[in-house]
Amino acid sequence: MKWLGILFMAVLLAVAPIYGNAQQTKEKAIPPTQPQTQVEKGKQAQAGKTYTQKERENYEKQTATEWAENQQKIDALKTKQETAPVQMRRMILKGLVRLQRGIFTGQKQLAAMEKAPADTWSGMRADMDKAKEGWNKEYESFVARLK
Repeated sequence: MKWLGILFMAVLLAVAPIYGNAQQTKEKAIPPTQPQTQVEKGKQAQAGKTYTQKERENYEKQTATEWAENQQKIDALKTKQETAPVQMRRMILKGLVRLQRGIFTGQKQLAAMEKAPADTWSGMRADMDKAKEGWNKEYESFVARLK
């Protein structure tokens, strides 16, 4: 019985270096960074920009207005959900919940932006722009599915 255990361990030790080498070649095949497009580089460069207090306030007001308008869009879709056929109500409700979560997240980010120091605010603005863009894309695709 002992010799069976020793044989098993010998096989494992013989296979282990092969497995380790296979893992290393897979890791080496993945490039360390992905190339960036000009648009991505521009957004990163813009994230380092400093803004005046007036610019910050204007952006925050504009963003708050946009989120309020987005909430009105959801409220309008809720009336469509009530008049939709029974088969579509669940699909519409799931989409509305997803859109509502996006608005809550955006409003939470906006509240954090209002309290943020000047050195981190520009990065938060870039994140907010991405959140607004993502929400608008999601909204457009949802409305397109309803038609």
